[in-house]
Amino acid sequence: MNYYLLRMKTQGLKSIEREIELNFYPLTIGRKINRKKNPIKAIYGLNGSGKSSIINSVALYLNLVNERNYVSKKSKSYFDEILNKKTKKFYCEMTFAVCEEETDNIEDILSHYIELSFNPNGEYEISKEILSEFRGKTLNEKIKKIIEVEQGELKLFNDSFSFAKKIFIEESKNLLTTTSIIALTRNVIIGKIGKAYDDGGLDDKEKTERFIEFDKIIDVAKFSTGIYVHMDGSDEH
Repeated sequence: MNYYLLRMKTQGLKSIEREIELNFYPLTIGRKINRKKNPIKAIYGLNGSGKSSIINSVALYLNLVNERNYVSKKSKSYFDEILNKKTKKFYCEMTFAVCEEETDNIEDILSHYIELSFNPNGEYEISKEILSEFRGKTLNEKIKKIIEVEQGELKLFNDSFSFAKKIFIEESKNLLTTTSIIALTRNVIIGKIGKAYDDGGLDDKEKTERFIEFDKIIDVAKFSTGIYVHMDGSDEH
């Protein structure tokens, strides 16, 4: 599969006090991706206008999604320094298309939202995370939640997760304020479920059919690992 970034929303890093929305594709998507319709080729502006903050927002999003215990590995002073002083909260939402590699036909349109904020205990935490899918081929369509995490509490909206719900809950307990459910699923939960399948005597076909139900979580992981962030040294004035 190929992954195509359609829209990015972010707020709360450095100078970004209000939400910034970047649309990398028209709101009406269609059946397949047309690569000539990308309306954004570059972001430019005066020094201090927030260009670097947008890039740093992407970098923070990638760290939160891909690295286990990323929040607990960083000091409070680190987040004090990079978060906007007024909002004291960061969020980033990535909306992307999952496309067939050879045809660019769209299989899914997914949205992943992650939020980092300051809790009453005086610590930074992942306060909210939502994985959703669009029901149509336009970004104005209603979306359907697949997974939601709020203040560390996990909610699964897809009935197909019922067979693995116990493993999800057990393996994510007390971890989802410092680790994204995406990173936890990829690095821990999938392996635990695989072992449960082996112990349960499922054959390869049954395992494959069951694992297909995790595709949307794995799609976010693959999408995020396909983004490259580089800050040129000349930007350090």
